[in-house]
Amino acid sequence: MWHIYILRSSKDHQLYIGSTNDLERRLDEHYSGKVPATRTRLPFVLEGDIALRTENKARALE
Repeated sequence: MWHIYILRSSKDHQLYIGSTNDLERRLDEHYSGKVPATRTRLPFVLEGDIALRTENKARALE
């Protein structure tokens, strides 16, 4: 299962949209500052996620 997820920065209130096949792992990477694209905008709140069957569908929606 693939996920499209939406994070909102509590620091600047901007959204970040990503995709992954392991939502728990990816959120942990974001929350712990391991993702260069989001580390300066911590902390984040998960606003939502959409589960899709294939990577192609997830990437197209992202």
